[in-house]
Amino acid sequence: MPKAGARKIYKGALAEPIPEWTVLTEPTDDELCKLHDEKMRAPFVHYKLDPTDAFEFDPVKTAIAWSKLAWHLA
Repeated sequence: MPKAGARKIYKGALAEPIPEWTVLTEPTDDELCKLHDEKMRAPFVHYKLDPTDAFEFDPVKTAIAWSKLAWHLA
């Protein structure tokens, strides 16, 4: 059992900070959508949960998927 206060080491998209942009390096809308999608799905992948239900239009499936992630984060 991990010690209280032990930090998990993340990999992939969770380990990468969101880049800081300037007027000259601002991403396109497509790049921003891709980054947002990758960052939102990354916690599900990290905890080996299927992220597809979390982004569906079915409110029941969406609520269940996000509550599963919340339990893993807790």
